[in-house]
Amino acid sequence: MAKGTIIYMGNFELPDKNAAAHRVVNNGKVFTALGYRTAFLGTVKNESFSGIRQSDYNENIFEEAYPKGTKNWIHHLFDTKNIEAVAEKYPDTCLVITYNVPLVTFKAVKKTFAKKNIKVAYDCTEWNDYTVGSLPKRWYKKIDEKQIRTKLHKHCGDIIVISSLMEKQYQGKNLLKLPPLVDVDEPIWHQEVEKNPKIFEFCFAGTVGVKERVDRIVNAFSQLKQDNVRLRIIGITKEEYLSIYPESKQRLDSRISFMGFISHEESIRYLLSTDCYIFMRDKTRQNQAGFPTKFAESYTSGVTVICSDVSDIKHYADEDVIIVENTDEQQIVKAFHIALSKKISTHLKNQFDYRRFIMQTDKWLDNALK
Repeated sequence: MAKGTIIYMGNFELPDKNAAAHRVVNNGKVFTALGYRTAFLGTVKNESFSGIRQSDYNENIFEEAYPKGTKNWIHHLFDTKNIEAVAEKYPDTCLVITYNVPLVTFKAVKKTFAKKNIKVAYDCTEWNDYTVGSLPKRWYKKIDEKQIRTKLHKHCGDIIVISSLMEKQYQGKNLLKLPPLVDVDEPIWHQEVEKNPKIFEFCFAGTVGVKERVDRIVNAFSQLKQDNVRLRIIGITKEEYLSIYPESKQRLDSRISFMGFISHEESIRYLLSTDCYIFMRDKTRQNQAGFPTKFAESYTSGVTVICSDVSDIKHYADEDVIIVENTDEQQIVKAFHIALSKKISTHLKNQFDYRRFIMQTDKWLDNALK
């Protein structure tokens, strides 16, 4: 008999289409380990339908269509019918967790469930004022980012945060700091690897966006003189890269390969097979407040990791992590050489395994459900 049902709602595409999905699913495993049932209300971006629908791969996962057009988007900010419909399926619902929703949406959900004596918490993983879409949507995103950053704790007493910076900002509330979690028992972490002992491979997996400095990685790699090194770039094509960084065309050579988008399972297989994973992010407020899922995953894989000094990475790093202070190309070149000289010993690590965070989550839930 479950202690009750916890419902996670937000803009995540289950089961594994984005980092948000990986976070809520693994957080849900913590709740399950504590005796709760976890249900989810995520989004579907490429389909149109009304209300909610149950997924065909898990009875506790529900989906709603991502709003299209400014009018539907504004309506979606205040509409709580879909999350109410999910809660109606679980009479023992004891907590609703909103994942990175706008503050007005959180307030609407909180008001709705206050009438049902159900607590509402917030899982905050970013202070991000960037989005795509219409001008009103982009304008509102900037306003909402400031509201989440400065006013969330005035409206929410139970908050899950992802970094020490957020923990400090929201101090005084019932806080649970959870970095991106993994489940090291999942088959995805036990795939057969393919390594070429004659080649040292560096790997980056991600997108070209406001966070990543993949251009600095490419430019630094091009300065290496060794013939037996490779750089694999997953998530973007060569054409997509050059459309943003045309000045890097002369830096590209046959040692650099672009793979475009692949599944999360394939991405992890390449991660397990590489010799060194690398990502670079500038020290912006957004990057300091968040925490890179790619660090949690690359650290778990056991490979050498090169990364910039952002967020709480130094707190979790060990001898297999090479941290550069910023994204200066010459610092990255030095890090490449250090990685090439290190002894490679790949073994899975459980620092971010969800089982390590059960006790602190239990304490947070006890306070939240009082």
